[in-house]
Amino acid sequence: MDSIGVRRKALDHMTDHADWLRTQVTTLVTDISLARTAEKLSLRMSQRTLRVGWTTVLFFHVFHAVYSALLAYTYHYLSKPEMNYYVRLLRMMPQENYTWVPPLYGCIGAMNFYSALKMACYSLYYRRLVFHKMAAPCIENTTDTGAERTGRAAEEERTTNFNFAKRFAKGLAQAVSARGEWFDVVLLMREMAEIVSQTAQAYFCSFLISSVWVNQVFSGLIFLNAIINTLVHFTLEDKVGLRRLYCSAVDLALDFAWGFIIPCQIVVVYVSMFVANEQGFPESFYYSDTLFIKAILECNQFFMVSWLDAITTTLPYLDMLSGLESVKFLIQQDMKVTPTSSSVKVQPIGPSATFASAGPLASAIIKRESESRERQSEDNQSAWGKRITKSIQVLMPLWGLVVLVTSITASGVFFGGEDTCAMGCKLRMHPWFAHQCACSVMEINCYERGIAGREDETRGLLKSLDARVLNSLIISHCPALVVTEEIRRFGSLMSLELYNSTVVEWPSSASLSLPYVPSLVTVFIVRSRFGDGLPEGLTTDLAPNIVDIEFAASDLGGPLPDDLDEKWSSVLMLYIEYCGLQEFPRALARMEATDLSLVGNNISAIPEDLALAGTWMYLMVDRNPLETIPENFGELADLYFLTIQHSNITLLPQWLAKLQGEEGATNLRAFDTPYCRSLAVDSQEAELARCDKASLGDGIFPLAMKDELRAIGE
Repeated sequence: MDSIGVRRKALDHMTDHADWLRTQVTTLVTDISLARTAEKLSLRMSQRTLRVGWTTVLFFHVFHAVYSALLAYTYHYLSKPEMNYYVRLLRMMPQENYTWVPPLYGCIGAMNFYSALKMACYSLYYRRLVFHKMAAPCIENTTDTGAERTGRAAEEERTTNFNFAKRFAKGLAQAVSARGEWFDVVLLMREMAEIVSQTAQAYFCSFLISSVWVNQVFSGLIFLNAIINTLVHFTLEDKVGLRRLYCSAVDLALDFAWGFIIPCQIVVVYVSMFVANEQGFPESFYYSDTLFIKAILECNQFFMVSWLDAITTTLPYLDMLSGLESVKFLIQQDMKVTPTSSSVKVQPIGPSATFASAGPLASAIIKRESESRERQSEDNQSAWGKRITKSIQVLMPLWGLVVLVTSITASGVFFGGEDTCAMGCKLRMHPWFAHQCACSVMEINCYERGIAGREDETRGLLKSLDARVLNSLIISHCPALVVTEEIRRFGSLMSLELYNSTVVEWPSSASLSLPYVPSLVTVFIVRSRFGDGLPEGLTTDLAPNIVDIEFAASDLGGPLPDDLDEKWSSVLMLYIEYCGLQEFPRALARMEATDLSLVGNNISAIPEDLALAGTWMYLMVDRNPLETIPENFGELADLYFLTIQHSNITLLPQWLAKLQGEEGATNLRAFDTPYCRSLAVDSQEAELARCDKASLGDGIFPLAMKDELRAIGE
């Protein structure tokens, strides 16, 4: 009996809780369905203030429409197949994910354009500045009989589920609108979400943007957003309409700076460079120590690189559109339409105009009812709800202050201690909470540091670097370099270069493999030496993201491995220039590379029986003592560019001679060859072989530029 009583008591307790919860939900739904307009919303705007506000809103709509259209076109352009190389190069979101981006920004631009057009057209119609169609005042029908009114009331009471849902949706829309009772709660939640989103963006910005002022502006905007909104809430607590208007206006201004001004300052540099170089970038851009890395990082800040980034990038534009609608709604509802005999007149009103339109007794009754509703609305808000709201409004400026102080501290401008990476850092970063050398592009120059590059020296230097921000590592002038496993710490490393260094040891424990170097794309070996062939660290489990390996004027320590095609199966661009190769490595023919350059070696013949992978698009064998081109090269259906300049070739193979002049034929460069010297200067064959001038005859890799950059100072 005791156990049955306990279970019955527990069941009754659960039933009571369920009834209480059902009552609370029903009350909430009913309150939403019967949502009223908030009190004290009158703005009492003068005509001059209205003109300024109207012009400002129109400017934001037009600018937003144009900017969104440009973004839509930009992402549409980036989705083209010919732009896939640059999309991957700049590490942006894959092209297949761009299908929804242009329509999204197109819709945002269309909505802004429609709003601007509606403002202009209705202003011309009413002969006064308005934002949209003015609603005529409701006139009570005094001819209705009592029976008719009673019948309509009875019919309205018979509410179906559909009508209830419709009334709930209408009430919810009214409650969260700029003039609704719940707008302050919605605005506070929106501000909190916005500050959290902006804080996340500012944090990632500290890893992507090297400019101190840009990082400080981002954190400063967060602080201003928090402090100004809180000040507005406290100073205009009783003036509901002005408080909502100022909060919305502040959000608009900050979103404009966050979403338009700063990104434009960043991206316009690269867009102008891309256009000026006929939809491409100059060679100096790709091989610069800092320009290319900086472009990747800054474009990652501006363009979408992930789904999370897509949300945080789009949020300011949607928030600005919502803010514009709130501002217009607040100002427009402060106006009324009064029909006249010949036209429609628009004039500003306030609460006093409502009371003045009735008699003295009616005015007093209306005023008392309004005050009663206001007191009832305030009483409905629980004390704990008010305390939470006040607490959030107090904490928001503190949050903004913490973000600002954190960013200033990271910049080292005012609270900078000892500079941990003054030597060799070419692109300094300012990430939050950094305790090591925060450098994006670091050159470890053994000559300047007075070291040889031995194991303990290399290990200590690599440990001193902040692994979160290192994107490019250059090791130069090291006579006894040992590459240690600390190189695997750098998950953000995109480029690795060895210059004028002798690699004594590079074991497999320090190999460039996954999951350690997921971002590494390029490896440059320039004027360096390997003792016994390619080291294990460069050939063991090479990460598939490494697609570009370039050797220039280096001693490879012997022939290339016969299974190099298996070890470097993901490499698409392989340049081995001025490296003293004596024969054409067979493994290269089996590699699925698209670009192969063997310029400046000592290759006198290419075997006729090579097993070709058939993926070559660019093949450069200039400055080799070649005498013939194999006939089986005709099987390379995708071969677009072939250079044989400064070689000993006297005749072209039949497949190449037949293709000359045809559409889709291989582009041939044969300057300074016996073949060109045997042709008449003005012959068609000489023109097709570009016999009159050299083209990339000294190789792809800019060796002279690197020598100038890496020169040892006196």
